[in-house]
Amino acid sequence: MKSLVIDSCFLADESFAMILEGIRLQTPPRARRLYLKQIVYSNNKMGPKALGALEKIIPSLVEFQINNVKVPPSSTKTLIAQIGTGKRL
Repeated sequence: MKSLVIDSCFLADESFAMILEGIRLQTPPRARRLYLKQIVYSNNKMGPKALGALEKIIPSLVEFQINNVKVPPSSTKTLIAQIGTGKRL
């Protein structure tokens, strides 16, 4: 799987975190990067649990799009920091 598109699935923070963690755990141990290159996440929710899981896979992503996603104010700074670290997104 190279792309993941999740749009209007009514996902909560915990659900998105579980999906991201599952993707990360499916990567073979000897692989240096995930096979997943793109995530498009729209019309759902994202919070600290999903951000924690996302932090582990951001270095492998080429593209990460979020559209109309509810992010709690306390998690907004974390998201911006993760994206703004100069990693390829």
